[in-house]
Amino acid sequence: MGSQRTRKADNPALRAEVEKLRRAGQPVPRGEIAMRHGVTTSVVQVVRSEIDQKLLAEAARPPGGRTVADFSGPQLRAYRTARRLMQDELGRIAGVSRGEIGHLELGHRKPTLKTLRNLETALGMRAGWLQELPPGVHEANLAEYTGRIADAAEAAS
Repeated sequence: MGSQRTRKADNPALRAEVEKLRRAGQPVPRGEIAMRHGVTTSVVQVVRSEIDQKLLAEAARPPGGRTVADFSGPQLRAYRTARRLMQDELGRIAGVSRGEIGHLELGHRKPTLKTLRNLETALGMRAGWLQELPPGVHEANLAEYTGRIADAAEAAS
């Protein structure tokens, strides 16, 4: 049986107590908590720092909300090519440069929320179709989108 090394900072009771205090916005009395859990104040400080990082990460991404971190460049390219638009044409309609469209499609950059809304408006698509989607959903959306484009072209002729 191999020995598994555990950190004192991984104590679940210690972590739960510190997290409860930090979520409530209360100070962490390191000395009291250290004595209660039989650890040093530096261990409590490590736990506090790790919990603070976790809480910051949670605050940066609202649950269920759409963020630009969800953006999918390859999907932008698929919708742009379905509309038979060049990068500079889409950029002109959406109010961004051709180079920016290229960077977005390659995944080198993420758009601002304003740019994301402008792209969706320029492409005439539903909000959220440019975000990372589960397998199969993007393909279904693209098929619907392509069908709408074909219907509009047929109606125009």
